Amino acid sequence: MHIDELLRPHRRCRFIAHTADLSALSVDVMMSALRRYSALSRPQPICRPTANPPHTPILKLIICCLVLLAIALSACNDQSQQVDPRLKYFVIIDSRVLIEGNGAEVFGELENTSKMQFPFDVSMQADLMDINGQMVGTATGTAEDVGMGQVRQFELVGTVDGTRYARLKVTPVSLQEKRQELGWPTPTPINP
Repeated sequence: MHIDELLRPHRRCRFIAHTADLSALSVDVMMSALRRYSALSRPQPICRPTANPPHTPILKLIICCLVLLAIALSACNDQSQQVDPRLKYFVIIDSRVLIEGNGAEVFGELENTSKMQFPFDVSMQADLMDINGQMVGTATGTAEDVGMGQVRQFELVGTVDGTRYARLKVTPVSLQEKRQELGWPTPTPINP
């Protein structure tokens, strides 16, 4: 080998080939580093225990919504079951029941003892019970246009187990005001 060849390696073809090998090696190193970086930058998959299926969060959401709906409905139900304080002015004077098969008709009279100037339609319920106070039937109906100091008859219709019936309890359950609306034409009376 000649000394010039040793001192000037950049003139030799092998040196250029060596440089090409190093650049190819650096490309491989760069690609490997890029793959590692992209693998690290990707979000890692969440490991779920096998006992919980992947739809568990949806089920939890549905259960929470159902619980909230049940709470809201019970709050509305409590408000609707509050007793109207005006019901105390409507007194049952008389009541009797007629039972035929499984059908029950309850008749009676209702008095409005209030000082309110307008009439009410009074919805009522009859509880038909056995000698132990257990319910064996119900009947419902309305006494219409019960004004201040007036007594109105009512008829309630329902069903009952006639073989067990022993007692009757009739109670007013709701009121509908019957105020005369201003500006509405008065209906023409019907002549037969």
